[in-house]
Amino acid sequence: MGRRFLSLVLAACLLAASLPVLGISPAVAASTGWSVPASAPAAFTVGVDGTTASAGRFGNPYAVSTAQQLADLAYFVNSGYSAYSTSYFRLTADIVLNGSVLKPDGSLDAGSSPTAWTPIGVRGSQNYGYFSGYFDGNGHSVRGVYIDGGSDDQGLFGYVKDGTITNLTLEDSYIRGDENVGGIVGSTENQKYSLTTVRNCTSAATVVGARQVGGIVGSDAGNYDVVDQCTFLGLAEGVSTGENIGGIVGSASGTSVTSCAGAGLVRGNRSVGGIVGYSTRSTILHDTHTGTAVGVSGAA
Repeated sequence: MGRRFLSLVLAACLLAASLPVLGISPAVAASTGWSVPASAPAAFTVGVDGTTASAGRFGNPYAVSTAQQLADLAYFVNSGYSAYSTSYFRLTADIVLNGSVLKPDGSLDAGSSPTAWTPIGVRGSQNYGYFSGYFDGNGHSVRGVYIDGGSDDQGLFGYVKDGTITNLTLEDSYIRGDENVGGIVGSTENQKYSLTTVRNCTSAATVVGARQVGGIVGSDAGNYDVVDQCTFLGLAEGVSTGENIGGIVGSASGTSVTSCAGAGLVRGNRSVGGIVGYSTRSTILHDTHTGTAVGVSGAA
């Protein structure tokens, strides 16, 4: 564990040093021409081995290689297609949703006219809409997530229950909401036996909200949830009340936050932490923050 953690910290420092201010990656050229589906898109049928045999299961996850496929996944999950909400997915290429979303200081590039992203997973009144599957970034990146509104549960993934998200990097992204705003995940399900895992993910996004704002996860409320080996290099900012703002997790309740590294800027008004803003009944171990946290100190 010691060597693995030191390697993670060293990697975070080297990556931060190689990027512009706030760890924001250099801008890339244009968007990839995707749209939010207005009706059910083509079904996922092919796994990473190129066949349909047992596609969407552990041994042969559905392959996701384009921005449109990622948007299609959001449509299926949010619309309650349970066959996809609990399936296995794997990125097979880097994905660009929008180009040049951020300025070098982490602020929104107002002249870029990006296409707004709909998070994967929503908190609905019925018992569906959340993401409960397995999403393996496979070492690839998603660039250009753009959300600029006042809703809760905002992030690449909006609402996750018993899901797993791993090996993913988020770059050049701007995510603004009200409560439960995160780079990778906005919010996890608040259940006694909930088990959501976010592991080996990196965010160089700008995340902005009033409460529960985190560079990786905004609000992590599952009693057995795990956030492990994640790195934050961007800007996490609390506005208005500016409460529970963290570089890795904004608000952690019963969560294990381990071996994470923060090298970004975190600022807010109350309960502000380089790793976790607010924590109750959580385990916070082997984490380090080498960036800047501005505000009344939080959990870690």
